[in-house]
Amino acid sequence: MKAVTYDFWNTLMWEEPGTMRGIRRRQVELALREAELEVDADAIEQGLLAISGKQRDAWMNGEMFQPEDGARHFVGSLGDGLSARQQALLTEALLLGSVRPELNAADEVHSTLRALKENDFKLAIVCDVGLAPSTVLRDSLDGAGLLEYFDGWAFSDEVGHYKPSPEIFQHALDAIGATPEEAWHVGDLRRTDVAGSRSFGMTPVRYRGVADDAEDHPDASHVITGHSEILELLGLAA
Repeated sequence: MKAVTYDFWNTLMWEEPGTMRGIRRRQVELALREAELEVDADAIEQGLLAISGKQRDAWMNGEMFQPEDGARHFVGSLGDGLSARQQALLTEALLLGSVRPELNAADEVHSTLRALKENDFKLAIVCDVGLAPSTVLRDSLDGAGLLEYFDGWAFSDEVGHYKPSPEIFQHALDAIGATPEEAWHVGDLRRTDVAGSRSFGMTPVRYRGVADDAEDHPDASHVITGHSEILELLGLAA
C-alpha cells in the first residue's frame, strides 16, 4: 500500500483574500431581505467577524466549533424575536447551502494527483473545516475536477476532531486502508499538518506554494514549493 493525504486550504485549493467572507455576507444580506428583517451593514460585518474569531480561537485551542455553531451564534446575536422561518433562512445562508464558492486549485495539483493515481497511490483529504461545512468544500473540489482523485477523506466537522489530533488522521487512513508508516501527508501548516502527521507516524511534507508558514513550530523534513516535487521525493519523477 502507498498512500498520500492532503490538506485542503492553501494546499489543494485557495481563496482570493476575502472571498469566503464576501460570499457569506452577500448570502446573509439576501436572506435578511427574504426574511423581511432590517439589519444594518455594520452589524452584519461585526457579526461575521465575531463568529470568525470564535471559530479561530476554538481551532487554536483544539476545541470543536462546528459551522452550525457559527450560524447559531450569528442568528442569536440578532435577538430572540426571530421566527423559525427567519432562523432557517439565515442558517442556510451562513452555511452557504445554495452556493458553490469559486476557489482556486493550486498549481500542478491536477497533474500531480493524476501521476500518483497512475502509480497506484491511495489518496485522502485531511481538512480542518472553518465556517464553511465539508459539503461545500467537497462541492468546490468536485467543481474543480479534483474530488475524483480521492479515495477517502476526513473533514473535522464530520470526524469531530481538528488536526493535530491523531483521530482525524486515523479516520483518513482507515478510509483508504493504509497505515501511518506507509503514508505521507502534505499540508501548509507546521502546528497542525506537520506536527499532527509526524506524531501519528506519517511522513510530513510542508507545501509552501500558496502560503509559507513561518510559525515557531518544528518544520517538516521535506518542504516543497510545487506539488510535482513530491513525485521526485517518492521516486516517481522521470
